[in-house]
Order: sequence, then structure tokens, then C-alpha cells
Amino acid sequence: MAITIHNNPLSPESLLTKPFVNDALKKSLQKAGIIIMPFEHYEKISFPVFPQGTERILRYFKKHLHKQLIDICIQNQDYVELAFASAQVQLGKFYVKKGAAKAFAGVLGAYVFDQYVLGENFKPNVLIHQNSVGKESSSTQHISLLSGKKFLENKQVLFSVDLCTAQNNLLHLEYQGPAKNLDTVLIKLMEYE
Repeated sequence: MAITIHNNPLSPESLLTKPFVNDALKKSLQKAGIIIMPFEHYEKISFPVFPQGTERILRYFKKHLHKQLIDICIQNQDYVELAFASAQVQLGKFYVKKGAAKAFAGVLGAYVFDQYVLGENFKPNVLIHQNSVGKESSSTQHISLLSGKKFLENKQVLFSVDLCTAQNNLLHLEYQGPAKNLDTVLIKLMEYE
């Protein structure tokens, strides 16, 4: 599990000053407390992209929060999703304004639990009982270790958040690790608001 936290030298206003953000979009984004941000200049791609599944995350947030509280930093016609070739689930980049950290943490935590952790409970540990000449032993192993199937391993997620603090500074937090440990990261995020 890797958590990185550092001050972001940018100002909160600069996050919304992008060539692909026109005045109408900027006005809409100023009303939102949580903004899904694109990856800019990802590898050799010259236009902003979002990780695969971003629309699903946006729908989940809108279902569980007031629709005005969340927005996406792109115009509809410019929206592009990119499938990242990784064993980890890329949740995306987020900008969370003052006062929205608890809402963000609650909904993102619920989303990850529903999508990735809940299913882990159905991937059982297997009890192996061996009885050979005079020796009896038992051990429990996760099914992914027994089958050699990577897709059965616990899901790993990664995301980043730029949080606007009470002092109007940006704090940058990145998480890369097991989906089931996300709650500890989200609690830490709320401490900085």
C-alpha cells in the first residue's frame, strides 16, 4: 500500500484554467464541489483522457449526491476514455473543494466497496487438509494462490486527489494499493480538510 501526500504548488483556480475549458464549462465547474479531472499529456496523447469506467463513477456519484455537487472537467464532445493496460483499477484524478471531502470520501469509499471489495468476499480461502503416512496437516490459502489466476487476486486501485484546504492551498494525495484498504486513505484525506 502506497500513500503519497504533498503540497501542490498550483492554485485551486489554475486547475480549472485549461485550454479545453471554455467559459460555460468553467462556470459549471465553479458550482461543483467535486470535479473529475482528465489526464493531460498522458504518454504521447496530446488531448485530455479519462480512465475507462469514469462515466460509471460519475453516474454513481450523481446517484448518491446532489447532481450539482459533482462535475467532470471536459465538454461532452471532447470526452475520451482510455483503457489503461494494468492489473490495477485506475479510478481517476479528482479535485475536491473545501467542504466536500466528507462527501467525496463517503461516496468513493462506497463505490470501491460495491465494485471491488464486496466481490472479494465471494473468492474464498480454501482449507487444504493433507493426511499422509502418520502426518496430518491443514492450511488455508486464498483461491488465487491455488489456481494461479491473477484475476482472482484482491483488486488493487489507484487514484489521486487535489484537495483544497481551509487555507486555500492544494494538498495532493495519491493512493495505490488494495481496494479493501481504501477506507484508511479516505479517513486521512478528511483529516486535511
